Amino acid sequence: MNGISEVANEAETSMKTATAEIRSLAKGMAMVCDDLRWNFGMQICDWFPPLVNPPPTI
Repeated sequence: MNGISEVANEAETSMKTATAEIRSLAKGMAMVCDDLRWNFGMQICDWFPPLVNPPPTI
């Protein structure tokens, strides 16, 4: 059983890391969107609502 729980723990850690990286990327994307909107009046953020406003995690 130990092998299975180790793999499960590793998978969970990997998922948390990936989620954090995606959130970080989304924040960067939001900042770029704000810059573009400020400088050019572009509505680029409206093209990426799931990235900028990710759905709540379960």
